[in-house]
Amino acid sequence: RNVMRDNHLVNISGHPGRFMPVDLNTEHLIGYLKRLFAAKGIYSTWDHLGNISPAIVEVENVKKHFAKMMNTSWKNRTHKDADTRTLIWRLANKIGELGIQEYRPNRLVDFAPVAPDLIQSGWMKLKSSAIPAFNKKITALGEAGIYEEDKDDLPTMQWEQAEHVQEDENEDI
Repeated sequence: RNVMRDNHLVNISGHPGRFMPVDLNTEHLIGYLKRLFAAKGIYSTWDHLGNISPAIVEVENVKKHFAKMMNTSWKNRTHKDADTRTLIWRLANKIGELGIQEYRPNRLVDFAPVAPDLIQSGWMKLKSSAIPAFNKKITALGEAGIYEEDKDDLPTMQWEQAEHVQEDENEDI
């Protein structure tokens, strides 16, 4: 029943001489196990993972077969780098055609709009509208006389008297 303890070597492929230790097999298939464990949710246990790990290849085959049967996409198990050679050559040819890597003083670029200076345009907007509007509101707030001095009901503390009282208490000790 406990596959991890009962078997020391497993042959997932079925080919002769392709045995591997169970723990190494689990390391190879840890990605699948993590996905299955996540799909099972909080009710899954490590014992459950130990029980399903030898069958993970078959589970993946079932997933592939089901995806093919339902005509849905399936992600590959292995990563393969994309062949970008044609894109790189197209880019290199366009750069050469436009002469982008050549130094040309006062070059005019007529195929793309000139980007605005965002710092300058932002400062102009701030200076022309936001700052005067802010100043106008602050001035109106001050003229409205909203602020009044707080009147305290408690008398102010007499610090000199408090020091004398503390000195008198120290003399008694």
